[in-house]
Amino acid sequence: MAEDSKKKYTKYDILNEVVIIRRGILIAQEDLQKYEIGVASANKAFQSTSKSRGVPSNFAHKRTRNPDEGPIIIVYTFFDSKSTLDITSISIYPDEEEVLMLPSTYFTVHRILRNKTEYEAHLLQLSIDD
Repeated sequence: MAEDSKKKYTKYDILNEVVIIRRGILIAQEDLQKYEIGVASANKAFQSTSKSRGVPSNFAHKRTRNPDEGPIIIVYTFFDSKSTLDITSISIYPDEEEVLMLPSTYFTVHRILRNKTEYEAHLLQLSIDD
């Protein structure tokens, strides 16, 4: 078998499951421009997200007084579930299915969608090897 055709397994393939979580926010047009396909970034603090589709949408569609802000749903795909902490069982609002995203997790923008009411940005977690 040729060396190029062998699959390279990482610790993420073997030990962890894929985790998909969402965060809904209002975003300024200036900040939205930073979401370009292929661009990498890192979160700097704990962030509250949800396994639910509806909860982030509710947060993203809160009223704003700033006409330059609009709703965005950020869909994060984690390949290392140790970068998240599911706090549903200890939350005051268990219906929100809250998951904390740990700081210093790196992502790349994979896809950006736009429909009539909101943007949706899909971010993929980068591994140490990336």
